[in-house]
Amino acid sequence: MDGSTETLAARDYAALAHRLTDPDVPLDPPAVQRRPTRQEWVTDIFGSVEEAESIVRAGRPALGGSSQSAPSPEIRARLAPGDYATVSRLADLTGKTRSQIVREALLAYLPELDKAAA
Repeated sequence: MDGSTETLAARDYAALAHRLTDPDVPLDPPAVQRRPTRQEWVTDIFGSVEEAESIVRAGRPALGGSSQSAPSPEIRARLAPGDYATVSRLADLTGKTRSQIVREALLAYLPELDKAAA
């Protein structure tokens, strides 16, 4: 092809091919910002790895105001779709979690069971 009929893409390709094959043209990688390492990121956020580990190890506080380090026991239950929707609606209205709604309902009901059993 002569210069007048050569397309821009062909000229770009030819220039790229020359640049990549010419030993005198340095192949500098594009400037890429280095991502921080995990330790650098943690140190930047928390101040130190030790501080981050102390926060992560803390986990959720124990229920009932206990200072024990053991996790609170967990109970799983299934609900009918309508009951689940009611609990979800109450959670949305009160700003509480579904777990808090269920926990409060159970704690309100337990004294009634104790009375009935006595």
